[in-house]
Amino acid sequence: MTAMFRTPWLNKSKVLSDEGFYVEIGRDWLVYQRGDRRMTMTCDVGGPEINVFTDTANRWDDDPSVEVDEQTRSTILNDVTRALEWRGLQVRLLP
Repeated sequence: MTAMFRTPWLNKSKVLSDEGFYVEIGRDWLVYQRGDRRMTMTCDVGGPEINVFTDTANRWDDDPSVEVDEQTRSTILNDVTRALEWRGLQVRLLP
């Protein structure tokens, strides 16, 4: 089953998924949130491209002393990529 994405009427920088997560982008940051867990990552937006720095996708904001496991990190980066590609951005995952 393919995920459905949408953009809220009053917040065009956010992409909501029917899978229970959202991605919100700023000029040099993005937020991934699933349920009550939130992760802020570094990115660089330029035109139709966005560079996501994967080494910043390693800790939840509410518990920065604990690194996420590789499977969780992979799921997060996959969710972020799908949401941003739906938005029309070309996503590059950089270390």
